Amino acid sequence: MTNLLGNAVKYSPDGGAIELRIERAQDAAPATRLEMRRRTPEVSASWVHLTVRDEGIGLPASEEEREALFEPFNRGENAPAERFSGFGLGLYICAEIVRRHGGTIWAESAGPYQGTTFHVALPPSPPGFVAPVPSETETSGSMDGGPAARREAPDAVAPRSAAGTPPE
Repeated sequence: MTNLLGNAVKYSPDGGAIELRIERAQDAAPATRLEMRRRTPEVSASWVHLTVRDEGIGLPASEEEREALFEPFNRGENAPAERFSGFGLGLYICAEIVRRHGGTIWAESAGPYQGTTFHVALPPSPPGFVAPVPSETETSGSMDGGPAARREAPDAVAPRSAAGTPPE
């Protein structure tokens, strides 16, 4: 998210609006739901859809060029290095993180200087993720003041002075 928002700021004119939206996949616009299904057939109502929309320099018209933005060291033709700093790795890293979490990422734009919308669709948990089941000793008493609620803080979180030493 940091990279997508940073790009929106970098490529938008001063004072341009930037919108971040997070919604359930089932609440996305019909065209967006169709695109999610096209890219990831296993998408379901429990998935999350995030968008970052800006009013910046836009993207190339062809889908092939837009998809290439997610490859390493690739920059849009309308984002010259002389004007916009960067190595062309940010969107690649975003795409890898999204893919490793079982999701998909894509970009839409009406064309140059008409803004960009980046879409991210993510499942409720990454593939192969199994939530740990707390043991009875971890859960008993934690809400009612029992033993789990009275554990002492380890030294790492104990109060410290400005010099980093425990108070005397």
